[in-house]
Amino acid sequence: HMFIIFSAASSTITPPVAIASYAAAAIADTDPWKTSVIAFKLGLSVFVIPFLFVYNPALLGDEGIPNALLAFLPAAVSVICLSMAIIGYFRRKMTIWERLGFLSVSIILITTSWKNIFAAIVMISVLIFIGNVLYKNKKERA
Repeated sequence: HMFIIFSAASSTITPPVAIASYAAAAIADTDPWKTSVIAFKLGLSVFVIPFLFVYNPALLGDEGIPNALLAFLPAAVSVICLSMAIIGYFRRKMTIWERLGFLSVSIILITTSWKNIFAAIVMISVLIFIGNVLYKNKKERA
């Protein structure tokens, strides 16, 4: 049921329906399609949450509060990584490879096995380290 509720709620920002986006465009006096596309990009993480419920039912709280809290952290990191990949910014503009890396971390964390969580931690660490090294080298050359 939660899958259907989240899917229905996100229809307000999805073109061509995008009722909320059209209302926002009218208020801001902008193009409704451009506003809908931006709203879709900003809200794309909402579309992952129903799949997180399917692959990790502990998020619904049925298995007790401790299990829900343990399930929340990988789910939150998955949504944050997806948002970073879509927007393309994390302390600076990211390269396409960094964006693809964070997108893959987000996909890996949908199914929360300990192996996937460990792989995601390693990938995030590598992405941040390489990003910092490349950014410092780029700054020094400039």
